[in-house]
Amino acid sequence: MTLSSPTHQISTELLAMLDFQETYTVKCRASVESSWTDWGAECKIGFGEKTYPLNLEIFPQPIASGQPIQMRMKGSRENVEIIVMDLTGKINRTANLNFSHMEPNTMAGTTLQSGLYLVQAIHEGQSVTKKLVVE
Repeated sequence: MTLSSPTHQISTELLAMLDFQETYTVKCRASVESSWTDWGAECKIGFGEKTYPLNLEIFPQPIASGQPIQMRMKGSRENVEIIVMDLTGKINRTANLNFSHMEPNTMAGTTLQSGLYLVQAIHEGQSVTKKLVVE
């Protein structure tokens, strides 16, 4: 896709055509004293993704005993430490998981008996804890 503008600005209509999750290769030039400079070298630009505070959603609630834990997060993160513990703080299971924005992630291999548990996510100095009900 090529975007060009007769002025020194790109209109909002042209910007609306861009996918803000993509990276683009661009060349630019400037208008100096009514004359355009030569085109510069190619470079890559991106708009970045929206950042979210650490969060965790566990679903469905409750889960049946022996079922895997389904969870998701807003935002994408790699190597999130997940800790499942009972209410006394005894750790039942740990895992390091990668999350893509709002995509379901499964923590298999948990053999939780009926009861209430805490699921803690830790990433880059942030921590969030959610309850998990097992029937």
